[in-house]
Amino acid sequence: MFTGARAGRQFVDRVEINDHGYVAIGVDIGGTLIKFALVDNSGAAHCVSSLSTPKEPQTLARTVEEGVARLMHGCPKEYQVLDTVGLDIPGIVDEKRGIATFSADLGWRDLHIKDLIAQHVRRPVVVGHDVRSGAMAESRWGCGYPDFLFLAIETGISSVIVVNGESATIREWAGEIGQILVPAYDDEIVPLERVCSASGIGEQALRAGLLPDNRGSKQVYELVDCGNREAKKVTDFAVNTLAKGLAPVIAALGPIPLVLSGGLIKRGDRFCDELREAIVRNLGVVPCPKEIMPAKLGTNAQVRGAALRAFIAEHKL
Repeated sequence: MFTGARAGRQFVDRVEINDHGYVAIGVDIGGTLIKFALVDNSGAAHCVSSLSTPKEPQTLARTVEEGVARLMHGCPKEYQVLDTVGLDIPGIVDEKRGIATFSADLGWRDLHIKDLIAQHVRRPVVVGHDVRSGAMAESRWGCGYPDFLFLAIETGISSVIVVNGESATIREWAGEIGQILVPAYDDEIVPLERVCSASGIGEQALRAGLLPDNRGSKQVYELVDCGNREAKKVTDFAVNTLAKGLAPVIAALGPIPLVLSGGLIKRGDRFCDELREAIVRNLGVVPCPKEIMPAKLGTNAQVRGAALRAFIAEHKL
């Protein structure tokens, strides 16, 4: 059995690695947590752990170094860990040069994240956009669709079009659907993710006096499930606003499958059905995608995608 090290706040699966023996290090830097995993070439994630995300670059690099060291400590000697570390980051990413062009969550601009992390872990590093990596992993190891629209609803909202299993990205800002401006609950014009993300839903519930603090969308939906009408108004507004943002994208692409990731997908078919109904109302005669579904890889899609980039870099798939 693969036991691993207890790094950070979370420690999950202990499962057998496939018979090939290769595993890749995946590191997914999020706005609040850095997730670490060893991933084999069947897509199974092992020793999944997390540490809090520091915003200061040098402190972050040392945190990544610590997390990678703990992964290596927990890896059985009979398995070969690829040299390359796969690293995912949020925001606007220059993947070729390994630069974090802009990250609102972390306050980064033009940070040479690839070089910084490589200096600390003393390994080659391949850098990718977190959502694009998650979509690639979902195509290969999750839903299996070669062509689909992948939408990540987390602290922010981002999307990627997958064509033949690869993210179809031409420019750095592609997929930043969460930044389009929409009317909020009080008619203030704000970015879409301020309304429709998990934190956006929690923020509106806080303003409405439904919760004592912003704990995200989970507690808001718990109120909805208990019959709270004001909470239902908050979540309905968020879903309808998201549908309005997605409708032009779907009209442009056609009804390809829509795969959702992030905390809201924990509601499963209930959220997907609500979103489908709202999209239909906004599409007119344009057909709605038949497949609107949660990501099969769940919340580990992006860290698996980071490791997938390491496998691709070393030609081990």
